[in-house]
Amino acid sequence: MAITAAGISGWEISSNSASPPVAHAAHELRSHLRRVGAAGSTPGVIEVRAAPGTNDAFEVAVENDRVVISGESPRGALNGAYWLLEELGFAWIEPGEGGIAFSAPAPLDSGVYSQSPAFPRRTLILGQDALHDEWQDWMEWASRNRLNDLFFHDTPPSRPGRTSPRPVDAAALAEDGGGWLFERWDADGRAIAAAASRRGMSLQFGGHHLPTLLPRALFGDHPGWFPLRNGERDPRFNLCVSAPGAIGHLQEAAAAFVARFSGADIYHIWPDDIPGGGWCECSPCSALSPSDQALIATNAIAEAVARAAPGARVAYLAYHDTVTPPEFARPSANVTILWAPRERCYAHSFADPACAKNEKEYLEPFLGLLDMLGDDLSRLQVFEYYSDAILFKGLAPAHLGVLPADARGYAAAGVTNLQNLMVGDRPWLGPPWHAWWMARCAWDPT
Repeated sequence: MAITAAGISGWEISSNSASPPVAHAAHELRSHLRRVGAAGSTPGVIEVRAAPGTNDAFEVAVENDRVVISGESPRGALNGAYWLLEELGFAWIEPGEGGIAFSAPAPLDSGVYSQSPAFPRRTLILGQDALHDEWQDWMEWASRNRLNDLFFHDTPPSRPGRTSPRPVDAAALAEDGGGWLFERWDADGRAIAAAASRRGMSLQFGGHHLPTLLPRALFGDHPGWFPLRNGERDPRFNLCVSAPGAIGHLQEAAAAFVARFSGADIYHIWPDDIPGGGWCECSPCSALSPSDQALIATNAIAEAVARAAPGARVAYLAYHDTVTPPEFARPSANVTILWAPRERCYAHSFADPACAKNEKEYLEPFLGLLDMLGDDLSRLQVFEYYSDAILFKGLAPAHLGVLPADARGYAAAGVTNLQNLMVGDRPWLGPPWHAWWMARCAWDPT
């Protein structure tokens, strides 16, 4: 026997759990199956079950009058519901209810089907205000495509202490020059956290906010807090990690930061976004590489976050001049490693031995980070740029072969979180292909 969407559209839906993701799974099944009508429906039941675990895997048992969706976690049960809907002909091609597509496929045969994701954490990065403004639709779209983590990336960084309202026209926004994620989270942060919890999703928040925590305006009173370069203290970038006053101020500001923007699982308070040359050359710092200095700053922030938001983590950014592993510093227990190979070659997969650039400039440092983490690879995240319209000048390649090859290589290396940055210098005319393709490959890159 086999089932179709129309054939089960009138079936009873029950669950064994009051968990919000399980309740959402039942809701999603009802709302989608209602779209095809119940005219041809036969009697039957769909049971949604969830174990109290954390694995996103699921099993779907199909019989002629019964379907049992069993998740290894509540989120796993929700994934199983979406898998069933996909097999019955549904697809989510863009955010919003208008992005739900349906085309009746061949009936789904009776049997037992099971799946488990290649990466425990699969992240869509919303990298601009236009995407933050539509967070409800993007969160639902990500969840339906079996992503389980949403990163609110502040690009360009928001300006603290604003008192004026957000401009409504493009020219005024461009003149302001800053992002508006701070204000968005102030208004919607609790709703964002609640919506994520309902879907069994985690949240990440932040960006290049080290200068936000240590404002350049402090230079006049505290020049020693800022890097020594070419024999002079320079307020433009980062900080002097050997200055106790700078570290103390950074920690106080970090505690206030996570208190204001509560609800995230991982916070990103990265150094300045420059290719290099922003770190200190004073006598104590001169023995420290850019990576060591960046990790020392991250560890200091993480210490404050551990007190202010127990359970939250802080990301160390391996990017530009910090892709090389630190020589001396090691990440604190609540620090994750975020590998961001922005200037890599995308004509080849990340670990393709045919690409000398990737092998020398990125693969070797990446393997060094693996060695540094030892057996604790659960903290290794990859921040990829497949949907970065700025990097690719609006003409990103399809990544048809590269993206799944990347995913296979990262998964084999032990990476637990694959992320995709979606950002542009203007609002999207339509959803980028890579966001959907990355979701597929992060679940199953084979």
